[in-house]
Amino acid sequence: MPRVLAVIGALVVGSLAWAGEPDAAKLAGDLVSEDSDVRRAARAGIDALGARAVPALLDAMNAAEDTRPYIDMLFQWNLAPYAGGGAASFKRMLEKQRDNHKLVLLLERIGPGGKPAFPLIESILGDPNRSDFVRTTAAVTLLRGGHPAKPVLAAMTPSSEPSVFGAMTWTEALVIAARDEPKAVERLTALPFVVDDITVNRAFAAVASLGRKGKAAAPRLRALLGSSDPGPRLLAAATLLRIGEDVDTAFRALGKASRAEVHDAVMRFGDALVVAIAPDTIERLAPLLDTPAALRVAHKIAWPLARLGAHAKPAVGPMRCWLSNRSAGEYGLLTLGHVGKDAASERSAFEFLVEKGSDWQRAAAAVCLLRIDPSDKDARAVLDAAAPAVEGGKQRHLARVLSSAAADVPHVAPHLARLVKQGPDDVRAIAVTGFASLGPAGASYVDLVLGALDDLSPRVREQAAFASSRARPDGPASREEAAALAKHLSNPHWIVRAWAAILLSRGPHKRELGPALEPLIRYAASIRPAWRKPADTDFTWEPDFEVALRDAARKLK
Repeated sequence: MPRVLAVIGALVVGSLAWAGEPDAAKLAGDLVSEDSDVRRAARAGIDALGARAVPALLDAMNAAEDTRPYIDMLFQWNLAPYAGGGAASFKRMLEKQRDNHKLVLLLERIGPGGKPAFPLIESILGDPNRSDFVRTTAAVTLLRGGHPAKPVLAAMTPSSEPSVFGAMTWTEALVIAARDEPKAVERLTALPFVVDDITVNRAFAAVASLGRKGKAAAPRLRALLGSSDPGPRLLAAATLLRIGEDVDTAFRALGKASRAEVHDAVMRFGDALVVAIAPDTIERLAPLLDTPAALRVAHKIAWPLARLGAHAKPAVGPMRCWLSNRSAGEYGLLTLGHVGKDAASERSAFEFLVEKGSDWQRAAAAVCLLRIDPSDKDARAVLDAAAPAVEGGKQRHLARVLSSAAADVPHVAPHLARLVKQGPDDVRAIAVTGFASLGPAGASYVDLVLGALDDLSPRVREQAAFASSRARPDGPASREEAAALAKHLSNPHWIVRAWAAILLSRGPHKRELGPALEPLIRYAASIRPAWRKPADTDFTWEPDFEVALRDAARKLK
């Protein structure tokens, strides 16, 4: 084996071989120690042991009076997929404990191994002695376990005055069921508006995301158009637009709303209302952007507009007033910076800001000009002069504009690199994502991206892992890179370990490394989409990662 493979092999073995590993039973006992340092060390030791700690955790859980530390450990450290043999233990505990929703969810996470307890979970649905949170959690568990939606919905009758958590999990159950069951779609929009705005927001956004499949909710939405409360009325109008029902009536309802009503509705239900901002509705909605009400809520709707990229072209003209507004101007630049060359009609406004604006405005406007014409030397000089001077909260906006422009304007790379090295956590995380779209121009920044895998911020590490996969889509280009990446197979954060395994599986050494990489990839793939958020990370499971996992697993066969 060549020297570099020996180095990689040693690193892999170091991360996966467990000679001399700590005593799992002792660690399980230490979880309930009165000494916080002992408890912390026990959690770290169990995290390192992973699946090997599960039998000891189950034994300790069955013997303990207070089972919460063990349930939390299995729940938060994603160990449930390895606990199939303990389904009977969980069933016994469900019979003893009336209101432990995490215990119910653990059975779902076990997968097929939890099926023996499903009849008991079904009985929980209609049990008045259980809290609505546990009953709605049971509904989520059954639906995620593949149980038919219709009998779950028939058996589950939420409280007429649900708790916030009960309403949240009931909404989650309905969102799952709505993919195949029209009744669930209707019930999503029947949530009482006395429930917290965030839950109602999510329910309506879920209906809107179904498009034409959400038409079962149309009667309820039409009824809400007559509500005296502007929030539900405009929320219903936006949702009707997205599902393609009563489009003219819904659009008129949005257009006739007073400034105060629009402001109130967007502040309460911003996330669901902006679902109406989509490629197939933007042309109708664009005129609403040129209003004082839109300027007041620019911070709510700028990012959904920006995410449309070139599709937001119809909004470019109406947003002209944003650029000259003191508070909305920065959000107008954020959006137009993502539109790219299709914002060419506003060149004169960008040129004015380049000359007269603040450092942030000059830098963002220069990026807009470069997206229109990447060879614009004057805009490049302005960006180089203004970007380093941007400070405070404006750095976050600048990082977003630079990252979105990276694919079209490779010249932003040095500025992204500076933010990755010097910015606060959230700015570094946004900036490092820009290297995912730099393509060949990002090759010289591979060391920077790999270095960010060791960042103290979990979010920066996650985004760096994603960016490294794009900077080197075919795996490490050299043996030195492979060795640098292989050390992250023992990274304490699972998402970085998984990305490292994926990338190494694409490189020239995948045959030699395959047996060692496979367990890591299989572990990541075993975690169900709804619960892929360990305690040490705020990573969101993206479709790209799912595809990468499957591709890596296929290559290792």
